[in-house]
Amino acid sequence: MADSSSVIRSKPVADQASDILRERIRSGFYRPDQRMPSEAQLADELHISRSSLRTALASLAAEGYIRRRHGDGTYTCPRSFQLTLRSGRGWDIERQIQQSGRKPSLRVLDMGRRPASPEESHRLDIPEGEDIFAIRRLVLADGAPVGLIESKIAVQGLAAEIPRAEGTLPPQEFLERHHERKPRDGEIRFFASLADEEMASFLDVRPGSLLLRLEGRYYDEARLPLLLMAETYRGEQGFELQAGFV
Repeated sequence: MADSSSVIRSKPVADQASDILRERIRSGFYRPDQRMPSEAQLADELHISRSSLRTALASLAAEGYIRRRHGDGTYTCPRSFQLTLRSGRGWDIERQIQQSGRKPSLRVLDMGRRPASPEESHRLDIPEGEDIFAIRRLVLADGAPVGLIESKIAVQGLAAEIPRAEGTLPPQEFLERHHERKPRDGEIRFFASLADEEMASFLDVRPGSLLLRLEGRYYDEARLPLLLMAETYRGEQGFELQAGFV
């Protein structure tokens, strides 16, 4: 969504406001660790209510773009690094498994169309309940599970028939082959999480075990959300990040 001085009414006002502010942060309009204008100033500038603005700011805080200091104001969060995707991979987990002396493999657990959840609909900017194309792949080292990779793709522009074997492709390469809309850039965040019952069963760990989780979103050339990705790894694996720079 292009930046503007005010929102329009084609989708929820708070969502539009968060889009505008997110783009300002990403573009450097608000510098890292900069104090942002007050709620009153932002609400007036965007021509929205204070309650809608607070909803937008809450979304940005949950995504890690801002932090709010009680009695002081709202600050953009410092970005410690940025990654550039190259050749279909931001990092190569298979190579890292090989370098540890083990044999890597991927197993497609399931893939196909299904209705999007409310959160998925929101993050892909599609009508609630519209279909998405979802893939879940288990990452194995010497046949033992070490990670789970999930992709959720907007179906507008997606090929009608996709062989199951293609589900093992890295997300960017999958989009290049099977989607009319091509990825331009994306955002990725890293954080620790605890295994719930389902994730524990996939990764063969105890519920509550520490996991490393990566979540991201790819955008097309029109700056519209195209793909949601999530990768979860067993916390004791200690994988190194292999970043490609262009």
